[in-house]
Amino acid sequence: MDGSRHEIRELLAAARGGAALYRRAQARVADVRLRALFAEYARTRDRLAAEFAAAAGEPGAGGRDTAGRWLRTAYTDWLTRRGPDRDAAWIAELEEAEDALLDAIEDALDGGVPPGLRALLAARLPEVRAGHDRMRALKRTRH
Repeated sequence: MDGSRHEIRELLAAARGGAALYRRAQARVADVRLRALFAEYARTRDRLAAEFAAAAGEPGAGGRDTAGRWLRTAYTDWLTRRGPDRDAAWIAELEEAEDALLDAIEDALDGGVPPGLRALLAARLPEVRAGHDRMRALKRTRH
């Protein structure tokens, strides 16, 4: 697989995986404000994944289950059931997912992705960075 195809798959996996993690977190957190925020972020990440896939011409690429993704899911579920503040544990995991999406976008922008996708990524980068920064701020206030 060439580099740009790998970057596209990583990008789509990060966006789709983040959306799935937000949906899981939304169903499991106690704070109703977090539930609303996580539902909004899940929809946003789904939209981003669809836009990225359409721009890349790869609607079915990325987001497939892998052993690594399954292990990460199991670890996240285990981790977020421990400790007195489970909502904080979910926030920490979601901030890591935001890191992964931001890294995937930056890698794709630095790589050889198609021009249409590059333009879309550049346009969406501020939105993704704002989501990342919000999760980071939430994490800092909860820890």
